[in-house]
Amino acid sequence: MDADRDLFRRAVSNLLANALRYTSPSNTIQITADPSDRGIHVAVENPGPGIEAEHLDKLFDRFHRVDPSRSDSATSTGLGLSIVKRVMELHGGTVGVQSVPGEKTRFMLHFPRSPTGTPT
Repeated sequence: MDADRDLFRRAVSNLLANALRYTSPSNTIQITADPSDRGIHVAVENPGPGIEAEHLDKLFDRFHRVDPSRSDSATSTGLGLSIVKRVMELHGGTVGVQSVPGEKTRFMLHFPRSPTGTPT
């Protein structure tokens, strides 16, 4: 993959930090990376409370928090997912989320191939 290594780490680290925050110690977080003709797909999936549909389109906004009453500014600034979105924009890629409240949440990153055939 021909992505900026530090930015790639930041994006995955931010998704993993969120997954850890919302997953009980007895459950498992799954991280996958799948190459395709179009690029590389990376996903972070965790069981947990999930996210209601009305919040999904705002998740990547700066400082957005699904439940402000549960905010802990000592451990979270509300910038993590907006940073992930910006990293993906810089790479010409996309970020998406699927969530089933009470079951699981899955964040997907897509790093597209560059015109030379290598992922950007």
